[in-house]
Amino acid sequence: MRNRYILPTLLGILIFIITAVVLSHHLPVGKNLSFDEFYTLERSYGFEKYHDWLSVYSRNQPSAKKPPLQYWLTGASLKLGINELLALRIFPYLFFLGILLIGAYLSYLLSDHNPWTGPAYMLLLGSSCVQIIYARSGFLDTGMGFFIMLALLSLYLARNQNWAWWSCGIFVGLGSLQKAPVALMFVAIMLFILARRDTAAYGWKSLKQNRNFKYSCLLAFSMFLSWPLLQTFRMGGEYFKVAIHKEMIKRFVPSDNKIAEGQVFDWIVWLWQDLHLFIIITALCIVLALITKRWRKNSFVFALTVLVLITMIGFTFARGSIYIRYLAVLTPILLCISIKIISDLTHQWKPAVFFIALFFMLLAIPQIKNAIADIDAEDTISPAIKYVKIIDQYRDTDEYVVVDRSLFPPGAYGFFGQSLLRFKMDVFDSKKRIKETYDFLDEVGQDSKLVGLTYLKNKDLMEQVLGPLETIELGEGLMIWKYSRIEK
Repeated sequence: MRNRYILPTLLGILIFIITAVVLSHHLPVGKNLSFDEFYTLERSYGFEKYHDWLSVYSRNQPSAKKPPLQYWLTGASLKLGINELLALRIFPYLFFLGILLIGAYLSYLLSDHNPWTGPAYMLLLGSSCVQIIYARSGFLDTGMGFFIMLALLSLYLARNQNWAWWSCGIFVGLGSLQKAPVALMFVAIMLFILARRDTAAYGWKSLKQNRNFKYSCLLAFSMFLSWPLLQTFRMGGEYFKVAIHKEMIKRFVPSDNKIAEGQVFDWIVWLWQDLHLFIIITALCIVLALITKRWRKNSFVFALTVLVLITMIGFTFARGSIYIRYLAVLTPILLCISIKIISDLTHQWKPAVFFIALFFMLLAIPQIKNAIADIDAEDTISPAIKYVKIIDQYRDTDEYVVVDRSLFPPGAYGFFGQSLLRFKMDVFDSKKRIKETYDFLDEVGQDSKLVGLTYLKNKDLMEQVLGPLETIELGEGLMIWKYSRIEK
């Protein structure tokens, strides 16, 4: 029995070390940051910038959009003097390595302790191009996937180990502080299904008598509510308007508009970009898990499969913008289900699941190389710093900055810029947008002054809406503009 674990365990350790080393390459120096990664830098730096660790700052004012956990971690790293790019990426990188281990262990448990399923999971997740890119970025989604997987693993362990309810509650709460309460919703859906299929362990009658379960629920909800309650106390109803209605409800409530726009099944394209040919195997495994009695009898695998389908339906009919990075909550679970099915089908030769995973990993090597190279695909930092310095060179201390987001991300000014005044972002391509800049003066004070950097070609359109501008031509088709509204 012990001998059959030695080789797969050594392979798992080797795969983990190679993955960790390869993905660590260029973390502190790669200069390809996307729009939202500048927001992560800005919000993480805002704690120290404003000496306030109980509010997330964006555009130099408290923001209700995202909770603070990863921003706290990144902000603390910046405060300790860690390289800004490493501070931005180190935690998503560690979260991804955590998912490798958690998913490997959960696959092992689900597959009747087949020791080859762990390294097989690592190979497949390590060949997931989308997961690799976001494991080396400053986004929050990999961290959200990490806490979801920890919560699901704890939920599985809680069937036989009562202490695991506590870890489940902690990870559900931390997931809520990371980005959104997805771990809470996933665990609730799983419990709803399991309560009807595995009544001995997860039935409501049993759980109501379980003190560890009840206290873990109290802990999870306390952690989940702590940030919203604090921000509501500090910001009032604006917090729920932005964080709950705009970021959650409005984004995911089903709508006919989604169908009209033809974006219903974008997630299928994303999965192909993520897992390539292996997605065909995954789709077959999901079908088998649903229609075959052999796997329907496994309550946890069936519940995971239904959870995946609900998530896909949510992606399909989501009303607002959803992004490929949201696969961080889906792909790790899909791989667990797939490996379980493949392991069962090849149970007469247990290493088969590993060699199947190795085959698909080798097929994906060109895409894996591209995903790793993405961190160096272009330099988006240097132009942003250049434009920020130009604005600050011409900015007076009492002028409010307006960032042209077609030139550089607003988060770049929040991080690199010197002004502590709130600022606005805009694109000067329509009268409606320019009117919003005009109205910004009503918010900050009618006698206030604005300064910005934009393309010289926008000058005529801006003056049609705002009136005369003070402009300084910089060459390269750019200009500094200043504006103050004089009330008659």
